[in-house]
Amino acid sequence: MVQFCPGASTFARDMKTRGYAALWMAIVWIVAGCTADSKQTKAERYWLQGNEQLEERNWKSAERFYNDALQLDPNYTAAYINRGISQFKRAAYPEAIQSHTMAVNLAPEEAETWYNRAHAFLMVGQYERALQDMDSVELREVGYGQVHFLRGLALAELDRYPEALAAFDRALARDSSNAELWVNRANMLYYQHQLDDAQLAVRQALALDPKEGMAYNVQALIYADRERYDAALAAVNEGLRQAPRHPYLTNNKGYIYLQMDSLAQAEKHLNDALRLDTRNPWAFRNKGLWYRAMGDLENAERVLRQAITFDSRVDEGYLWLGVVLQAQGRLAEACEAWAEAEILNQPGAAKIRQENCR
Repeated sequence: MVQFCPGASTFARDMKTRGYAALWMAIVWIVAGCTADSKQTKAERYWLQGNEQLEERNWKSAERFYNDALQLDPNYTAAYINRGISQFKRAAYPEAIQSHTMAVNLAPEEAETWYNRAHAFLMVGQYERALQDMDSVELREVGYGQVHFLRGLALAELDRYPEALAAFDRALARDSSNAELWVNRANMLYYQHQLDDAQLAVRQALALDPKEGMAYNVQALIYADRERYDAALAAVNEGLRQAPRHPYLTNNKGYIYLQMDSLAQAEKHLNDALRLDTRNPWAFRNKGLWYRAMGDLENAERVLRQAITFDSRVDEGYLWLGVVLQAQGRLAEACEAWAEAEILNQPGAAKIRQENCR
């Protein structure tokens, strides 16, 4: 019922600024006494101007210079790479994928070209393609950049938690001082119901960075699972102090109040979460549970279906949809929902389906 930040999760609290290899930089040597620039020299000058804009975080201006360089030299690999980076930085992920694809085609032997495209695929939810590109990265250079971290994020989004945990552990073997990696490790342990180990990972993250808001998020999830709701609320409040108005923390605060039967407080925070992220499936799922608690089964069904539309694997989404449909006397439809829940290995689905469906 609760939500981790798909490394933001933390799955990435700031995925847009992490994970890229260093920019391709070079010094252009111009032969003394040269009276006329060659096309290549002009292209390199545009490229350097683009790099200056990239350093200044002027993404669109940088992109224009890279486009000018590519007009002069359509096979300029470094210009495609840096154009893709500038597009990624301004969240133009489909365009970044196109630029990095050109770089991959021109320099398939370079791990960086595959790595950059993998990161962009990850951001648009093409997790399988991201994993394929990460395989290509490691064929060329094992452990390149933050490939283990990115692999863990992609695997987590596919609910392949044991593999994701292994990826985060490989990343931690290279950098055990990274608090965000410990948070992601904690998330994977939590999702495998290894609560004691998850708590240890949270403590390690907070020892490294007491201001890591998403560590408090996982801590709140653990307390909520153990029905220690006051402790869960304290943890989520501390997380929000460190990361104000974070949509996942706000959603989890609403969920905790829901578990405490504080329905007015639950509604307030769930509505806030939905305003902060209008496509958050966990917030829709929890709002559906709030409607159910209020006895409004029609709206509960509507909102639970919205949650499933955004993410068919949302935690216990089909299970609770079946419960709401059963309460409306629509057992055949409820059994269909529980069948989907069983396919997704949602806890309790097999039992409830066996008890109610033929």
